[in-house]
Amino acid sequence: MKHMAAATTGGGSIITTSSLTVLAQAPNYAAHAGAKGGADSVARIAANELGERGIRVNSIVPGFTKSAMTEAYFEMEAVTKAFAKEIPLGRFVTVEDIAETALWLASDEAFVTGQRIDVTGGQSLRRVPLPVDFG
Repeated sequence: MKHMAAATTGGGSIITTSSLTVLAQAPNYAAHAGAKGGADSVARIAANELGERGIRVNSIVPGFTKSAMTEAYFEMEAVTKAFAKEIPLGRFVTVEDIAETALWLASDEAFVTGQRIDVTGGQSLRRVPLPVDFG
């Protein structure tokens, strides 16, 4: 952020990635949620400080997304069923959902700064399933 702030006078966009676990607690995720929560605070402060230069700073909050990192979880039917129950829009987040959000935030059309953009299909309105929910 320091280099962009020093070099930029005509605006821009900084996008970070947060975690659903910052708001919806998950067991054994204290360090992860704490780190992401701290990064969210940095993004909000940077948004305030860099706004006068036209630099927008936002964070994307992905839901349970099928990716190389989570592929093994998606092979467990009990896990996917438990997560599916917690997603009001009825489907899992895709990497394309995340990419489209990032493209929008990076565009000049996004008059948004200092925000956590929830791309969870509404799961943040509910909860992260617990191991007991996996059957």
